[in-house]
Order: sequence, then structure tokens, then C-alpha cells
Amino acid sequence: MTVLLVEDTEDNRFMMRRLLEMTGYRVVEALNGEEAVRLAEQETPELILMDLSLPVLDGLAATRLIRKLPQLESTPIIAVSAHDTSDFQSEAIKAG
Repeated sequence: MTVLLVEDTEDNRFMMRRLLEMTGYRVVEALNGEEAVRLAEQETPELILMDLSLPVLDGLAATRLIRKLPQLESTPIIAVSAHDTSDFQSEAIKAG
């Protein structure tokens, strides 16, 4: 199973990648939202872990673009963020 890990902080990315690889997942990494959209289209991952605070293109905008790709419209995208307000959660759910 391929997981697209979208995270701009190196330490967080390293920790999540190691945990996923230790349990048998293939991990593809993106450092910003623009990269995430491109890699999602190229790799067609079965799961996307999306940081919401990203450079270039934020995680919500990237999620909206990924949801427009027919092959990824039902792929689970899990928001990974320190933002825990109800407004932010609502925006993440609306983005897909």
C-alpha cells in the first residue's frame, strides 16, 4: 500500500515515514501542497496524510485539487495538523 505523506517539517516527516515503513507501507513524500497534487496524480496512493499548514499551496487547497482527480476522488485523505478549532475542522471536512 502506498501512502502519500505531505509534511513540510523534516522531523515530523521523518518520524511518520519511519513508523509507516516499519509497518510495511510504501511512503512517497511531498513538502508542499503543489508537490502533493503532482505526486498524488502520478502515484495514485491508497492513503494521503495531509498537513494543512504548508508552503506554496496549503493543505486545504491541495485537498480540493486532489478531490477533482477522478482516480483519487474517494481516496482517504487524513488531515494532520496542530489546528484543533471547530472552524478549522469544518474547513478540512468541506475540502474533502
